[in-house]
Amino acid sequence: PVSTLVSGAGTLGVNLTMSPTHIYWIENMSPPNGTSSVQSVLLDGTGASSFDPQPIPVEETALAVDSANLYAARYNVDEQGGQCPSPGIDVVPLNGGAITTLHNACWIARVAVDSSQNVYWTDLGRPPAGFNHPSVMMQSATSSTATKIASATSPYGITVFGGNLYWSDGPNVMVYAIGGSTAPSILSTST
Repeated sequence: PVSTLVSGAGTLGVNLTMSPTHIYWIENMSPPNGTSSVQSVLLDGTGASSFDPQPIPVEETALAVDSANLYAARYNVDEQGGQCPSPGIDVVPLNGGAITTLHNACWIARVAVDSSQNVYWTDLGRPPAGFNHPSVMMQSATSSTATKIASATSPYGITVFGGNLYWSDGPNVMVYAIGGSTAPSILSTST
């Protein structure tokens, strides 16, 4: 059977992620206030709460969580073109500590994190249409420097599992051995 863990008045609950104890999702609010927040609930449906990693009028677009932090990518697109719309990835300690921000992204589609607090994201590159230099990126949560893992065509979904990084790039699912010396390869292709 399907049941509702929690419901609310917000709009556009997007990008669900979970830890061993909680489910987290982004609730983007409609104009005029246009702000967003991260919602959470315990897996048994109790303890629903909301917090706003950075109280500014932008949308969060992607979430990831590990044992210590929630990672929330923000989005504030410049529709006129040219500016990177992602002001960063907020690293929000689950214990309530100070928030830090990773600032080496341009247009984040999705975020993943491994057990060593390495943050990975698919980056669509600089807008407008005809994205400029899309890529797959990595940065330690404790570093100020990002590393480009691979160039891409149309990267979107991303996840980490078993020492490998996986992402979608157009019709392909790519795989990359984290810390490996070989280039990414195509795991699967579809139409």
